[in-house]
Amino acid sequence: MSLPTWLLKRRGASRDTDVIVVGAGLSGLVCAAVLARAGKRVVVVDRARRPGGRLKTAQFQGYAVDLGPVVWEAPDLPESLKLAGVADTALADIDVRTQLRVAATDEEGHLGKVVPLPVPGAVPSPATLDAVRSLYGIPPRVFAGMGDQYATLSALGDEEIAAERDTTLSEWILREEIEKPVANALLRSAMLLGSQNPEAASIAALERRVRVLGADPVHRLVSFGDAPIAGAQGVIGALVDSLLEAGGELRLGTQAVGLALEEGRCVGLAVCREEQPFLEAIESKAVVLAMPRHDCLDLIPGEAQDFLQGTVAGNLGHSLGVAWGIKASDVEALADAPVVLDAVPGSGDLSLSAGERLSLFRASALAPRVAPPGRALVLGRAALPAAGIRDAAAIEGTGERLRAALELMLPGASASIEWEHHWLADEDGADPLLAGTLPETVPGIGGVRLANAEVRLPGMPSTGSGAAARAGRLAAERILAE
Repeated sequence: MSLPTWLLKRRGASRDTDVIVVGAGLSGLVCAAVLARAGKRVVVVDRARRPGGRLKTAQFQGYAVDLGPVVWEAPDLPESLKLAGVADTALADIDVRTQLRVAATDEEGHLGKVVPLPVPGAVPSPATLDAVRSLYGIPPRVFAGMGDQYATLSALGDEEIAAERDTTLSEWILREEIEKPVANALLRSAMLLGSQNPEAASIAALERRVRVLGADPVHRLVSFGDAPIAGAQGVIGALVDSLLEAGGELRLGTQAVGLALEEGRCVGLAVCREEQPFLEAIESKAVVLAMPRHDCLDLIPGEAQDFLQGTVAGNLGHSLGVAWGIKASDVEALADAPVVLDAVPGSGDLSLSAGERLSLFRASALAPRVAPPGRALVLGRAALPAAGIRDAAAIEGTGERLRAALELMLPGASASIEWEHHWLADEDGADPLLAGTLPETVPGIGGVRLANAEVRLPGMPSTGSGAAARAGRLAAERILAE
């Protein structure tokens, strides 16, 4: 919707800024942080009461259910976070060069990004050791010492892990009398695992990640970093810190109502806050819509919506999400080595039909707050028919099909379900690439850019959170180049 600027100025106070970013998800915060660090006056608005967008985590009976995409899933994501002032571990105050993550060749000479953490039972390659020694000043002896400590952790059983749930890494270091060089390396590796405060990180949580790293390769179906200890909110918190430190502004609980247009160009945005009964105008030289395409429909005038509608039809639909809490000991497939399925889309999926898939997470392989010891969390998601969100029969039928898929993947799991939770989402129920891509700008309206995972970007294709961050970064770079 577009509103005349004279009406906006009459009904609320006007404030001037360089760029308004609508949406405090991954795309919006990356875009805003890059702009703010470049000296632009940036305001981020979001109707939600907390930042994160689709990187959300909800609590269900002691389980932490991550409802959003995996954070570290794309090779170009670290570069986007670095430009936004955030290291690739989602820590705003740690320089990316100090992390235990380097590019080196493996034993077969292939060049790639290596995580030089000592995996129990694995022998680090000479190239990895050289990189650790030259870049971080950690001698092989200290590196081996880390391996010994990780091996100790990996040997703990489930009951022993549960007993260490409230033990912090700093307490464990003191208790085990670990020498300072090794202790420092352990703390830095905990940062890489996603802990924003490594000294206070749960040693049980660290052990669960080590167990995944040391699992048999056949069962190691998750790449390192897919389930950080800090959860999906870790990267969001770091981006918010970077934005605010650079002088940007974040306004939550603020609904974007309409674009202010003059002669075919956007000159601002009308917003309404929860506690205010009137509209407020924010004048701006540019507006970035970092939001799902269906939300863009509420802001972009009808005559300019064709580019959205054309790819929405038949693809953009509602979806049904389901979470089950399962007693893992009763399910034979969950009683073996720690397994994580579908940490990355396409890995471990059971496809029922287009747009439907089932995702499995083994609780003991993740942070302790994801699920209680001895329990497993299973997440499923399926696209609904066009009117499905209003069709109770369609929702019920889709739920039954997902439960049938659960039984196919994990025989006996249905009888071990302790709780079940459903939620409806008015987001894209299929892969973003199947829904069609969006241009970077709004045809016919100057000063408005789009930034989300569906934006058609030049160069290497990317999906999920990697595409979202890259879209935000490129939108910022385009604005800075104007």
